Amino acid sequence: MAEQGADVSALLSEGIQTTSKNPKAALQSFQKVIQLSGDEVSIKERQAAFWNTACIFLKFGDIDKAQRSLENAIRLGLDIEEARYGSDPKFLPLQGSSQKMEEELWRYAKQLTSAGVKEAPLRPELQEVADKLDLDEGQDMRIISIARRVAITTFATFALIAGIAAVLFPGLRSPEPEAEEYVYIDSEETS
Repeated sequence: MAEQGADVSALLSEGIQTTSKNPKAALQSFQKVIQLSGDEVSIKERQAAFWNTACIFLKFGDIDKAQRSLENAIRLGLDIEEARYGSDPKFLPLQGSSQKMEEELWRYAKQLTSAGVKEAPLRPELQEVADKLDLDEGQDMRIISIARRVAITTFATFALIAGIAAVLFPGLRSPEPEAEEYVYIDSEETS
């Protein structure tokens, strides 16, 4: 296990050292750390690998992948202030292809940590869909909540269609059984 820990440190160091010369090779080093099993990598090392992956994607200008990597690091309990401003050499500096992208990713990181990852803000493409659907800001976007709303809407739609069809086309209803005529037989008549 000590050798494996040394390998993880070596991968992280290799990634840090090659970031400026060969960011693709650095990304591969960090992704190797991410793919290692849980008993081979400490939480702190995995946090560093995800943070560094986010920094590399930010250098490439891929904000979506940078956000997903950052989400994973925060889910693992990363202190983003320490990662950005601390002196730990395992963490790359947050430098994107533009100042605007750096600020956007940092705002996203702050939102994630203040709201908690489970209540993270929607990614831009999902926010566009939510805006088109005119969802409230506080609308629950979990899969179960969405499925519940779809089921209720579907049931209400079918009920409305059935009601309109019953009014407009009364002949479509099932015919009521005709009442049978019964003859009353009095006991005096039978004698």
